[in-house]
Amino acid sequence: KNEGFQLNHFGGNLLFDSLGKLYLSVGDGGDGGDGADGDQAQNLNSLQGKILRLDVSKSKLEPEIVAYGIRNPWGVTIDSKDRMFILDCGHKDVEAVYLLNDLYSGVPANLGWPVFEGSMRMREDPLMFNDVLAPIFETNNRPECLTAGVYMDDMELFLFGDYYGTIRLL
Repeated sequence: KNEGFQLNHFGGNLLFDSLGKLYLSVGDGGDGGDGADGDQAQNLNSLQGKILRLDVSKSKLEPEIVAYGIRNPWGVTIDSKDRMFILDCGHKDVEAVYLLNDLYSGVPANLGWPVFEGSMRMREDPLMFNDVLAPIFETNNRPECLTAGVYMDDMELFLFGDYYGTIRLL
């Protein structure tokens, strides 16, 4: 039992890339009522608020951070080109879709949470928007929570939906 800590923002996907690496999306853990909502998402010593990669061919699994600064990644999809689409459920105003073009860049991508919610600044911080990965799509039709998507290679379209059943194409 964790006194004063909400157990939410779990994230929600397990998926493999074309090289057989396993990816796990992990939410930021939520707000414990102390106004620290998302603080672990920017902490590279924490696994919360991250997209993690695991090499399942090894006997000892060591998570590698691929992306951080994520609030609640309900939907994560990898297409046939090993690009990752991340659907991040927003806090107050913005739901966002992010695209990681290179899963093997060697540098984890920062999506900005909790300093930014999509492209909107949420708090004063030295982190600048040009230092984070900008969303490729965002909406402020709350409360929606973007939940799942699939990339359709033959049409070069990303199809995704939200908690209330709205379907979109990018």
